[in-house]
Amino acid sequence: MGAKSQSSQQLCCKSQPYNSYDALRDFLLVSGQDQIVWAASSDNTFNLKSTYSSVQNNIGTADYLFKLAWKWNGLERIRSFIWLVAHEAILTNAEWKRRHLTVDARCHRCNFVTEDALHVLRNCSFATTIWNLLQANQKVQDFFNLNIRDCSIMRAELWAVIKGLQITSIKKYNHLIVESDSAIAIKFISEGCLPLHPCKPLVEDIKVLANGIPQILWCHTLKEANSVADQLAKNGQDLPLDFYLFDKPLPNISLALSFDSYSSFRIRNVS
Repeated sequence: MGAKSQSSQQLCCKSQPYNSYDALRDFLLVSGQDQIVWAASSDNTFNLKSTYSSVQNNIGTADYLFKLAWKWNGLERIRSFIWLVAHEAILTNAEWKRRHLTVDARCHRCNFVTEDALHVLRNCSFATTIWNLLQANQKVQDFFNLNIRDCSIMRAELWAVIKGLQITSIKKYNHLIVESDSAIAIKFISEGCLPLHPCKPLVEDIKVLANGIPQILWCHTLKEANSVADQLAKNGQDLPLDFYLFDKPLPNISLALSFDSYSSFRIRNVS
């Protein structure tokens, strides 16, 4: 699960990734006609306030990426290239087309419809050959399928639920309780969301997966009431990027397990 996700599916874990879980992939089960929405607002309608906030956030993100690239310890020319990639400034065919310098955004190596930075560096068959020689998929599970673009907290919560449901299907569990500290995520799953909402495809995916489980209960639970998920989320911050499953409780979550099993009350800190 994502390092910051509080979903209770994190209880299903193993210290080293299971090869049998290689089938888990970040794909959407539900397809439909694409629709244009304004992603900067909560209701997907355009307004000046959300536009201003979006511009301000982009400035902050650009500054963060700049610092991250230039703090990289390596050759200057590689550091400069990382900076260009982070700012989507390398001249791929997609970028040429965006600047109206060509009408063809295809990759001329593999004929994929769009040659953007991610395609050039990871998804192209030529790039994949290099990454396979470097054994990238062994160092980072699902390396070729991970969505490494921007992801909101809400999407991270929903992706965690999807991963948990995929594990449940593989293990053939018939009864499941899903707990999340995101009230909005639970509401979306239970009641649905607007057709134009960016999370709509993920919510529909969850519904499809949930239909294969005989009995499932969705619960909004504060992290103080789910100590194990909270502790595992904190542990995940110190682990390399990967998908981890544990077949037995980690030593440092024994106390958290006791709290949860006895429904112990904990004071919530509010800053």
